[in-house]
Amino acid sequence: MDPEWFAAVAALVGESAGDLSLEELAVRLGDLVRADEGNLEARRLLGWLHWYRYQAGGDDRERYAAVEMLIRCFVAGDDELPTPLLPEVAERAYLAAMNWRAQALDDPGRDISYSIQLYQRILRVTPDDLEWRAMWLSELGVALRTRFQRTGVLADLNAAIEAGREALHASLAEDRGEYLNDLANAFQSRFERIGDIADLNSAIQLLTEATNILDDIELPIYLNNLGNALLARFGRSGGGEDLDDAIRHLDQALALAQAAPPELPADLNEIMRALLESTAGNEPDLRAAMLFNLGNVLLARSSRPGAEADLDTAIDRLTEAAQVSAADHEDRAAILAGLGNALLIRFGRTDLAAAVDKLRQAVDATPADHPERAARLINLGRALESQPEHRRDSVFSVYAEAVRTASAAPSVRIEAARSAARIGPRAAELMETAVHLLPEVAPRQLDREDQQYALGGFAGLAADAAALTLADTRNPERASRALHLLEQGRTILLSQAMDTRSDLSDLRESHPDLAARFAELRDLLDRTPATAITISSNVPPGATTRDRHALAAEFSALIARIRRLNGFAGFMSPPSTEEILAEAAYGPVVVVNVSTYRSDALIVTTGGVVAHELPDLTLEILVPQINTFHEALRDKDQERQLQVLAWLWEVVAGPVLSVLGLGRDSRVWPRLWWAPGGLLGLLPLHAAGRQGDSVLDRVVSSYTPTVRGLRYAREQARRSAGTRALIVAMPTTPGKSGRLWQVPAEREMLRRRLPGAVVLSEPHPGPARPWRKDESDKLPTKANVLDELPTCSIAHFACHGTSDATNPSRSKLLLHDHASDPFTVASLGPVRLRSPRLAYLSACETALTSNTELVDEAIHLASAFQLAGYPHVIGTLWKVNDRAAFDIADTFYATLTEGGTPSHALHHAVRAAREYAPGDPSLWAAHVHSGA
Repeated sequence: MDPEWFAAVAALVGESAGDLSLEELAVRLGDLVRADEGNLEARRLLGWLHWYRYQAGGDDRERYAAVEMLIRCFVAGDDELPTPLLPEVAERAYLAAMNWRAQALDDPGRDISYSIQLYQRILRVTPDDLEWRAMWLSELGVALRTRFQRTGVLADLNAAIEAGREALHASLAEDRGEYLNDLANAFQSRFERIGDIADLNSAIQLLTEATNILDDIELPIYLNNLGNALLARFGRSGGGEDLDDAIRHLDQALALAQAAPPELPADLNEIMRALLESTAGNEPDLRAAMLFNLGNVLLARSSRPGAEADLDTAIDRLTEAAQVSAADHEDRAAILAGLGNALLIRFGRTDLAAAVDKLRQAVDATPADHPERAARLINLGRALESQPEHRRDSVFSVYAEAVRTASAAPSVRIEAARSAARIGPRAAELMETAVHLLPEVAPRQLDREDQQYALGGFAGLAADAAALTLADTRNPERASRALHLLEQGRTILLSQAMDTRSDLSDLRESHPDLAARFAELRDLLDRTPATAITISSNVPPGATTRDRHALAAEFSALIARIRRLNGFAGFMSPPSTEEILAEAAYGPVVVVNVSTYRSDALIVTTGGVVAHELPDLTLEILVPQINTFHEALRDKDQERQLQVLAWLWEVVAGPVLSVLGLGRDSRVWPRLWWAPGGLLGLLPLHAAGRQGDSVLDRVVSSYTPTVRGLRYAREQARRSAGTRALIVAMPTTPGKSGRLWQVPAEREMLRRRLPGAVVLSEPHPGPARPWRKDESDKLPTKANVLDELPTCSIAHFACHGTSDATNPSRSKLLLHDHASDPFTVASLGPVRLRSPRLAYLSACETALTSNTELVDEAIHLASAFQLAGYPHVIGTLWKVNDRAAFDIADTFYATLTEGGTPSHALHHAVRAAREYAPGDPSLWAAHVHSGA
């Protein structure tokens, strides 16, 4: 017997266990368990006693008794149980997991995470060939998908798909249909989340197989799901066959449900509860849900030529759904809203009035604090707008109520504010609320891809809010207020990261414990990926998605606590007006705002913020100019490139420099920082000009995404900088044809100008035109680069670069192992630098965000290096010529090593390149300086 066991028993029974026989100890422990069924310590000790007795030669009754005692201990999280018993104990614990899951599905307020953890623990300790394993995996998948629906964390959905795949692989023929349906639902949820058509195709394939092998009470549900999946694919591709098939399957599902024997509806509702997100109820509720789905799919087909009659049928089905649903049913408001929308589409005086009536009923049927009330108010507002003689005040009030519905999702409230903005300038206050809500759309607990997806739908929101604020001439502080809106509404993700990396010295001095915990939580959130939780993983606390939510919650609470301390009220807050103006001490900052409402340059000097309207800069003109410029770059059409730069001078740069009084004076080179924001950032403001006059002839230009970003760069510049340099040279790229002929010369030039530099260089793969590679040179792999960066003040990359138009965080520098381990924007997230000074990215598109929905976020390689701590970053706006890139780098480092600053060094290098080829801006206008 284990001495620790005896000691634990003695502590529990209150006397020396050695004075009692094993039989007496069993009786004492049994009495404790009977007195309190929840006494886990007594259960654990009694379970171990039965196990000891079984090992000593006892019969199977001792083993069964041990298992019975230890089930609750396992459920409570105790894994320190007899190893041989774990599979049997876990198998019996399944009922607890199932019950908790069922309760969590019934009650959205109950956390389903406990059930997920228990399923995962059960699956870890039970044999792979256990007959129940497929069912447990499937139920785990449904639980994970439910948590995804409640939290929006993509990692849960990915894990649900993996669990569903394993369940399907392990399933018996008689259970296959259920597991096919569960896995299909997970795939369709992921399609709805990220839009990958492959996921939707997988869902349709799985559901088709499920409906082909089933002929029982579950068939209507699977037909309904297949119809909805086909409808979603029709919405993506517009294929008429998908729409016809969707209607056929939904019709069949409805017919089968209506023909079901009287004893079946309860079973059907039990299955439908999670899949249709409806409450368990009676047959009318089930029929209402199916009628609602069928009405929606008919509504979609009604837009096709020759299918106009489907609109009438759709309204009939939706009307019937409204009639059969109970007056107090929680989904009745959604059905009324759907009917109202259908009537709105069947435009005409009568239908429009009916649509407004049904939508009003939907709003009236929705409690004031219901999360869906704001969405239904938006639908009502749009119906009211469609009335020929609508009252603008009434419509505005509807949208305003939606914005002020605090229980609604932030994204819905923001959409309501945008709708209100169409009504008139009175929406400035509502749009300001929307900007304040924008960070809530992308909270820290989401991973980067989820955050980008959430923000992508609100491009230009801050610009519109600032424009409406500037249009309110009654507000004397409108320029400053507009600037604050742009500061808060642009670069949400970059600002979050910069805030957490700001200087903590004051906090460390007065509250070292809080500073230490802040840094710890910050690093955990930076380093913990919200990846899928695998079934077999033994993930420690702090690495699961659930723990990421907990970390984010603790981090937010800690920030709030720090802000309550004396002297720290502004901790991690946007800069005040005084702090913004202080950043103009070294030169003005020009924040350009382009909106559908108006465009302005907000000129920041130490004396204040001045708004200068730019009446000739409109989105309608800007977008074609951007397209023209980039087409001209592709076609090597120098004339059109110059025309766009002249236009940019006339409408933006020239007026701004005139207001600032910055003329041509070669004896003085004043600094100026551009913060173009939005689509304007796709054009080179620093190169704007016409023959004989340009920005390059008047000021030294730098870029910053926001004033807050400039402040961050200057904080990094105040850190002591060393002289150690890193040179990464890629004259050839594995898996990519061709070579960068000037990279060897660039590498050797840098060796001369930066003595003692660490060199990571790609060797030439063949004998043709060999070039020297020192024995000390290591391969430029991602791991080697990340190992060297923290100790290097200067980092120079001469290689290929790409800007990812789908996910800008996947924009990358192509290093030796780019195919297997790419060096992306996201790779720099965890990097902590000791004495950074300059990052020079001599590669293509390193300062470009090519995803137009995320241009406000400034997600590119240059900003990633700046976030990592480099106060000066040289990047490029488009694909650069190899020879031109070398010449600019050569002149840049010649100036820099003679005592010049990075901004002045690049300015003179670009002017020198322009002097060589004045008619070809593609060769000299791509390079930009960002930062201090």
